[in-house]
Amino acid sequence: MSLTGCIIKVDTDDWDWDVDHHEHHDAVNGDIEIRESEQTGDIESVNGGVVLNDRSTAGKVEVVNGSVRLNDDVKVESINATNGSIRGKENLQVTHDISTVNGTIRLDEGTEVGAGVSSINGTIRLQGTQVTQNVTTVNGDIRLLDNTHVMGDVVFERTDRSHWGSPSRPVLEIDSTSSVAGNIHLHRDVQLRIDDKADVNKIVHHD
Repeated sequence: MSLTGCIIKVDTDDWDWDVDHHEHHDAVNGDIEIRESEQTGDIESVNGGVVLNDRSTAGKVEVVNGSVRLNDDVKVESINATNGSIRGKENLQVTHDISTVNGTIRLDEGTEVGAGVSSINGTIRLQGTQVTQNVTTVNGDIRLLDNTHVMGDVVFERTDRSHWGSPSRPVLEIDSTSSVAGNIHLHRDVQLRIDDKADVNKIVHHD
């Protein structure tokens, strides 16, 4: 299904929950909205945002220019945004990765991510979130708050100074209730704001 300049609202009053539903929704110029408690397949948007309302379910969510908002108790396979933020409310479940290039990622209490979380140029703010693999950025801040637990590594990748000049130092903040089971890898200069009571392992500075 391909639509331009419209809002898609999935309505499945007669949904048969014993049947797999894999309808693919894509829009070139327009927003896509999935209603409460509805189930759909993959979602793609070029110029427009995506909203998944409470208790809805989807496959892969991919957006080029637009934000992604996931309300309470949403389940998706993965989330990828090129130019836009990703905002996950409480009890979000993501089977695989969450990633963005130019945008922030903010996830709330009860969120579980089955793989990693990454951003190139945007802050990653995790509150009460569990991440199974790595949390990675290049130029953004990483803030782990309110019982956030990263089972893999936290990685600040090397920035290309020939393109970025003299970039500002990003911040790594970990509060007293949060933890990193793996190592913290710093491939660039980072401001560390790690509480003394935070549960972290080795901090590795790479040249």
